[in-house]
Amino acid sequence: MADDEARKQEDLALFNEVNVTLKGLREDALSVASLVSRTLDLTEPTKDALVTVPATYFTGPYWELQRQSLKGVLDAANALRATKSLTQDFEVASTYASTMANTTITLVASYSDTLPVASAARDDLERVVKRYQEALASAPIALSVYASIRRLGLDAQHLREAEEALRVSAFGGAGAASTLLPLRSCIDDSLAALLRRTPGQQKTGNTKAKVQWIGQQCGRRGVVSSMHFATIGDDLHDRRDELSDAKQGTMRRDAIIFTFNRALVTFDAFLVTIDEARLRPPTV
Repeated sequence: MADDEARKQEDLALFNEVNVTLKGLREDALSVASLVSRTLDLTEPTKDALVTVPATYFTGPYWELQRQSLKGVLDAANALRATKSLTQDFEVASTYASTMANTTITLVASYSDTLPVASAARDDLERVVKRYQEALASAPIALSVYASIRRLGLDAQHLREAEEALRVSAFGGAGAASTLLPLRSCIDDSLAALLRRTPGQQKTGNTKAKVQWIGQQCGRRGVVSSMHFATIGDDLHDRRDELSDAKQGTMRRDAIIFTFNRALVTFDAFLVTIDEARLRPPTV
C-alpha cells in the first residue's frame, strides 16, 4: 500500500513537471509567433514601398545595415525551421500523451459511481470531467486531422460531411447517424488508402490489425513504438464501434459531440505518427 502511494505521488509529480514545462513552452511559442507577426508587419510593406524607388537607393552604408538585418533574421528563421524534425517529434509525443490522458479521464469518469471517495471529492471529480468534456468539444482537433490528411494524400470528403452535419445538428436538422457515420467512413477509407500504399502488402483483419500493420510499415522511425500502434489500434477499434452505434437510435447532442471528438482525437493520434516518406505514392 505504501509503495502504491509512493508511485502515485511520483506520477502526480511527473504530471506537474509536464504541465510547468508545457506552460513555459507555450509562452516561448507565443513570443516567437508575436515576433514573427511584428517583423512581417514591417518587412512586407517596406518591400512593397521599395519596388518603385531608383536602384541607387540600394547603395551606401545605411542600406548595408538594412541588408545585414535582413540576412540576420533570415539566418535565424532558417535555423529555427531546421528544428522542424524536433517539432514533429513533439507533435507526435504530445498527441500520444493527449490521447492517453483522454482515455484515462474517460475511464475515471466511467468509474465515478463506484470509486470509494467522499462526496466532496466526487463533486471535484465531476467538475474536472465536465471541464475536460467542454475543452474537448471546443478543441480544434479537426484542424490537425485535416493537416495530416493533406500531408498523407488522403480524402477529406467524409470528414467535411461529418463536420457539416455536426453544425446542422445544433439547429435540430441532423441526427447522430448523419454526423457519426461519415466520420466512420473517413476512418475506414483512410485506413484502406494507407494499406494500399504500404511497402509490404498482406491481408489484415479488423481495425486494430490494420492500424498495427500500417504503423509497422510506415510509422515514424525512432518516435513511436509498436506498443503505441497496438494501443491506438485498440482505441480506434472501440471508437469505430461507438460511431457505428449511431445507427441504433437517437442520441443527445452533447453525446454526439463527445463521441465525435473522442473518435477524432484517437484518429489524429494515429495519423500524426505516420511518415509520408515511407508510403508508396498514391495511384491515380
